[in-house]
Amino acid sequence: MNHLYPYYPMQHHKPRKATEPPAWQIAVWAVLWLVGWIGLYALVGWLEP
Repeated sequence: MNHLYPYYPMQHHKPRKATEPPAWQIAVWAVLWLVGWIGLYALVGWLEP
C-alpha cells in the first residue's frame, strides 16, 4: 500500500492529461510570447516618433 499510495493520485490524473497539457501550454506560451514582443514593438513605435 505504501508504494501504491503516492503513485495512485499521480497516475489517476495523468494518463489522460499527460499528452494534452504540453500542446496547449506551448500554444499559450507562444501566443503570450508573440503578444509580448508585439506589445514591446508597439510601445517602442509609439514612444519613438
